[in-house]
Amino acid sequence: MEGLVCVDLAADDLAAVLSRLNKYTLIISILLFVLVTVAGYKFSEVLADRTELYSGSVNSLVDSINAKDSYTRKHSLNVARYATLLAKELKLSSKDVRSVNILARLHDIGKIGVRDDVLNKPSSLNQEELNIIRMHPVIGSQILDNIKRMRKHLAIIRNHHERFDGKGYPDGLKGEEIPLVARILSVADSFDAMTTTRPYRPAMSHREAILELEKNMGTQFDPLVVEAFQRIYSKGKVM
Repeated sequence: MEGLVCVDLAADDLAAVLSRLNKYTLIISILLFVLVTVAGYKFSEVLADRTELYSGSVNSLVDSINAKDSYTRKHSLNVARYATLLAKELKLSSKDVRSVNILARLHDIGKIGVRDDVLNKPSSLNQEELNIIRMHPVIGSQILDNIKRMRKHLAIIRNHHERFDGKGYPDGLKGEEIPLVARILSVADSFDAMTTTRPYRPAMSHREAILELEKNMGTQFDPLVVEAFQRIYSKGKVM
């Protein structure tokens, strides 16, 4: 509350009261304009502060990923770029596009809770190590549960490794049971992983990775999202 304009109409002769009010219309209008302007300015300040705090929290979390594993941070930024392009191609709202960008940057935040010897192993993982690293979506959703504005998005972080055929993890969701943004992240995540050199394997070319996405349409990936990726690739946006 910035102020209060009070008008007393408790009078017998309403016409006389309205006549008197006419004399003060300009003053009241100016007062209201000032109050609304000040209130709006204060609100915009608060909103800017909250946005800056939220953005700062996201950046701090991304930096914490970098401290754990520099590859994961670069990977997350690449996934954010691809996922944002996909969200726009699929005609998501501008608000949802912004959410996709933030969630993509944070999708692997749970790897903070994965042992370094597993995360940075230079060779293929054994079954026990696979089970450990497959916990990172669950750990990530638990970490982000501490940020109030992220709570409605926890399923996306938790389910970005689900498969369209229901054989993914951690919940074995199938088809449209998987949130659309999680399906977008799955394609963007896989494409960047395939096209990035790792100690245990060389990178694929972009074209080879596109063929892998096409090969796994309807099994690992949502066909709708893969088709959208094909379109942005053909337009040269992925490059």
